[in-house]
Amino acid sequence: MKHYKVVRREGDELVSCLMLGHARVAYKINEWVNAPAIFAEHGYHVTVFTNLRAAEEFMVNLRNDRTRDEIYEVKVRGIVDLPEYRYEIVLVPSMTIPELEKCAMSFLWPHYTRMARKIKLVNLIE
Repeated sequence: MKHYKVVRREGDELVSCLMLGHARVAYKINEWVNAPAIFAEHGYHVTVFTNLRAAEEFMVNLRNDRTRDEIYEVKVRGIVDLPEYRYEIVLVPSMTIPELEKCAMSFLWPHYTRMARKIKLVNLIE
């Protein structure tokens, strides 16, 4: 099965589209990356899509004039179950997972979303 990751290009860096601060993940092509330890310890790993169209729709919904988002085909290791809800860490980047779980700011995951313990960007989808 193919997997896809939407990332944001900031200068020479590829980073998380939604996560900021201590939740932010930096990606490098052909290097394995995992979520920050504090999140992985609570079951929140790196998200990927199993459907290219779903990844494209997600990217279009994020886009604004100041961002450059890209989709990569990725290799994954360790697919894990999604938590019931996703937490909008972008809204409160200083909060930890236990604090987020006490909040009402939770939303359903986009369709075709999965989590993996590690991912590696391999091919830019153009």
